Formats: sequence, C-alpha cells, structure tokens
Amino acid sequence: CEPHQFQCGNGIQCNGIRDCFDNSDEKDCSVPDTCYPNQFFCAYQQKCISDTLRCNGRNDCGDNADELDCQTSVKSCNSNEFLCANEGRCIPDYMICDGRNDCGDYSDERSCECEDGLLCFDQKCISKSKQCDNVDDCAYGEDEINCELTNA
Repeated sequence: CEPHQFQCGNGIQCNGIRDCFDNSDEKDCSVPDTCYPNQFFCAYQQKCISDTLRCNGRNDCGDNADELDCQTSVKSCNSNEFLCANEGRCIPDYMICDGRNDCGDYSDERSCECEDGLLCFDQKCISKSKQCDNVDDCAYGEDEINCELTNA
C-alpha cells in the first residue's frame, strides 16, 4: 500500500469515510484535529463525516448538526419518511437502504449497514458469495478487485 492508503486497498484510514466494506479503515481512530475539505465535523461525536451525508434527512452526527442550515425546498419530512438530499423530497422510510436509488442521488442508500456482505461504492450491499465470481455485481466492479489476494 501507499503511505496514505490502508490495507483494504481502496481508501485512506481514519478520514471519516467508510472505504473498506467492513469499516476497518475507520476503527480505532483518534479524534481528528481538522476535517478534509469534503467533510463536515460532528462536534457531538468528535468525528468527520462526508459532506454527502449533510442535509440528507438522517441524523448522522447524533445531535442533528449535519441537518441544520440546509437549503432545500422541503424543510422536514414526516416521522416515517426520509428527506432526499438532491431534490428535498420525501420518500417512505421502507425505501431507505433497500439497494435501490429511490432518491436519484443515492442519498437513501448512504450510511447503510452491510454486515455480511460488500458495500459497493454506490452503497449497494451485495452478498459475499458474489465477490470474486468474475461478475461485476457492483456498478464499478469493486466486487472483483483484489480477488487474487482473497483467493490465495
């Protein structure tokens, strides 16, 4: 790996962004002094999150700081709805993390748990059995990357 990369081979360690499918690149990280330009600092949880998580209708900081001062046409949704980041429209909660891009910007598929699989770059969760099977199940083919390491 390069000095700025982490062993999983697809990202930087401790940058507040989940690059590894198992989130190992963000475990045991110290509190950041500053965030990267494309990140937002959550003071309550003392961590940096991706700017893409701001104003997405979900409380990613724990104190709702990432949902304040958002410029959207819809300010809030009902308690059983999710606010899409790009259009400011509401979708039913059952559409969150269903593997489909219901909002058009994948904001309804971000920050989804993928405990027993691989979280693709577009936030789609695929089964581990679909990794390294010579079929691109992820939109960018990341399920077929580094297969020689996992099959060795």
